Amino acid sequence: MPTFLFSATNRAGVAITDRIDAATVSGARYALETRGHTQIKFHTDDMEKHFAGVIKEDAELDPSEVLTPEQELKARRGGGALRELWGAWKMNAVFWVPLAIWLGFIFLEGRPFSVWDWTGFTLTGLFLLYFVWIVLPSVAYQRLLEAGGWYRWSEVRWWVRFIRIIKCIGFVPIPDLELDFRMAYGLAAEGKLDAALELVKKHDNLKVGKFMFLARSASLYEAAGQYEQMTGLRRQAAQHGTGNPAEKIDIALGLLRRERNPAEARVILEELEQHDISDVAGIFVSYCRGLLAVEEENWKQADEFLGATIEAAAPFANNPIMQGMLNDIKAYHGIALAQLGNYAEARKLIRAATPALQARKETVLLDRCTRAFPAN
Repeated sequence: MPTFLFSATNRAGVAITDRIDAATVSGARYALETRGHTQIKFHTDDMEKHFAGVIKEDAELDPSEVLTPEQELKARRGGGALRELWGAWKMNAVFWVPLAIWLGFIFLEGRPFSVWDWTGFTLTGLFLLYFVWIVLPSVAYQRLLEAGGWYRWSEVRWWVRFIRIIKCIGFVPIPDLELDFRMAYGLAAEGKLDAALELVKKHDNLKVGKFMFLARSASLYEAAGQYEQMTGLRRQAAQHGTGNPAEKIDIALGLLRRERNPAEARVILEELEQHDISDVAGIFVSYCRGLLAVEEENWKQADEFLGATIEAAAPFANNPIMQGMLNDIKAYHGIALAQLGNYAEARKLIRAATPALQARKETVLLDRCTRAFPAN
């Protein structure tokens, strides 16, 4: 039975983060409500739990086996190489704090060093080697994501090669599927779509079906600017999914963000309103509703939805993947504010998003930002 991570207020009025076993996220909500929990927010949902094993071709542990609920939530919201490093350092305080105290006494006493002192030096050295080894994969992966978010493709390729090397000499819970698609996205963005598709085709036969492969392949067509093919693959992916409405979020987002087709996107968003989804999926839905309002030129509603999306995404602001979307949201929010006459705030948001949009060559969105302001 799946285990869902959630935050809520319990019967005693205390805010908690915990896990619950249930067949579905709706069943989990019902069980929590019968226990008197309120303000329930799920951080994992049916879709994520079903496809959790798709990219875990390596023997990766489930987070619930090694992390407390609070630690898992923090990890989901975290991101960035420095944060990964700092988080791992804090989690290993049980080792380095006693060693630091031990070394402090050693240096207070000074030379000559005894056998006991050299034992302290040796254990400290072993801990540092252990620490570097455990953080190396996650820090390298974060650097890979950061490089990809800024379209630094040569750097992406370097990090992919580096991760493959350390995978050969030790356990690294980053599957080949993920590395291949990160590499392929760069190829597609550079105009080498055929090479990108060739690189990932070996992952077509996934154990739980084609959903993940088709959904990730759709992103390659998006990188190549072939948006109709992108949407077509996303529709195919949903047909091979579990039937969970959240599997269609990417379709709605592509229809709005790339094809500017609000009519078809609205149908999908109305379907999503009837179902429980995780907090991350909820951010994407809110973003889609903001984009829908932009395309329908409902500027006040666009301001409300996009502003709420930025606020909801704030805990994930250090996540490299989420940062790319946040820059898009800021740009669209700036467009809406400019249309409402709030030029100062609009320029502030667009200015913050512009460097990333320029790096990603988002010329269409940048042009919309420029045209949102009255000509001088």
